[in-house]
Amino acid sequence: MKKFIILFIATTLAISCSSDEGNGSNFTSDLVVDGIEFRPNTGTYGDANGQLAGQTGTFFAIQRIENDQLQQALYINVLYPVGSDGPEGVFDFGPGTADEFLANASFSNGSTGYSVVGTSVTVTRVGQHEFLFEFNDPVALDFAEGFAEKPMSGSVRAKLTFTE
Repeated sequence: MKKFIILFIATTLAISCSSDEGNGSNFTSDLVVDGIEFRPNTGTYGDANGQLAGQTGTFFAIQRIENDQLQQALYINVLYPVGSDGPEGVFDFGPGTADEFLANASFSNGSTGYSVVGTSVTVTRVGQHEFLFEFNDPVALDFAEGFAEKPMSGSVRAKLTFTE
């Protein structure tokens, strides 16, 4: 489990560092994490390397930026077999194998960070560069409180900017 958490944190950091500050529009969010409403106003997505042979992926970085300062962020990384219909489908929160649809996700609000776990996240492409993210039985694990379980619910619909 520790290896999975370290891999998750490393992936999240790589995703947040590799995305640019492209501006998306058209956000609808009823996502609530530990009583905090997520209100994004920018976002990007792009290709991500799979972590296992025969696997590829897509990263999504959905953020709230005010006065050039990151206020909130939802990072989702979905992994799927090469040749499949990704990045759409139902993605299980690992661990798993290269022939499965897998996801990892994190949420931050100011200085508080959470690892998102649960059953799965359903990703649906609803238009060009527009996606719906529906979390199925999610739980947010609070990094600062020793991974204490916090309530999470809702979904996010976002029109994003593709980045390479």
